Amino acid sequence: MTPAPLRLLLVDDQADHRLLLRANLEEQDPELGFAEAGSVEEALGHLRDRGADVVLCDFWLGGETGLDLLRRARAEGISAPFLLVTNHGSEELARQSFLEGVADYVTKEVALRNPADLARRIRRTAEKARLAAERHRAEVLLESFLTNNPFAILILDEDGQPIRWNPALERMESHPEDLERLRRYRPFEDPQLAEAGVRRLLERARGGEWVEIPPFPWDPVRAGLQGPVRILSGVAFPVTVAPGETYLCVMIQDVTLAETARRERDEYAA
Repeated sequence: MTPAPLRLLLVDDQADHRLLLRANLEEQDPELGFAEAGSVEEALGHLRDRGADVVLCDFWLGGETGLDLLRRARAEGISAPFLLVTNHGSEELARQSFLEGVADYVTKEVALRNPADLARRIRRTAEKARLAAERHRAEVLLESFLTNNPFAILILDEDGQPIRWNPALERMESHPEDLERLRRYRPFEDPQLAEAGVRRLLERARGGEWVEIPPFPWDPVRAGLQGPVRILSGVAFPVTVAPGETYLCVMIQDVTLAETARRERDEYAA
């Protein structure tokens, strides 16, 4: 399978090094699209105007360094991942580079001697950045969904453990200590949900379905929380935040008053 085109910005203040790295990489990965820069300013100009999928950057850039370029790029909101190339490797430099946000690190000797490995590192760096960006977008959408939704929402991880909820659920759980207890609540272990058939519905939702949860009685005290018995209903569905990472979203509505009124009408009519 042919890899997708990828925009690589090659930054090195020595033109002969850029030429050699480019020739080696073009042979290994014909789908790489190259742009070159010989200084921090030139690289910043390119990133501002055209961007890049990966920045392959030499550590020493005249009187500045690749970390200087990284800091200035991040200060301007440029998120392209950096793969740093140095003349000599050191644990301290590697540690500093990763703390600054460098995605990967390789010595120039290794980069020139093993271009196949360098090409793989570039592809891997781009893929990690793509997945991170997708996850960030999903998290932003999820946060907006939680914040702006009038219904109470509980987000469960793959183990069925509550990890997030929204302001509407906090208002429903009026006892402040219940919010901390809620972190320890396990819906799939709640016998009330099993008795009402809700656990089975949640299992279906965890398996990928959108399910409606019909009204059922729920006693917070039996779940280790506080408050009166309620009649709840809702929907449950999976939410994917990253490949292989799916949460379970449970939207809850307190229908106690409506269900009580309906039952009273039914009894009166009978």
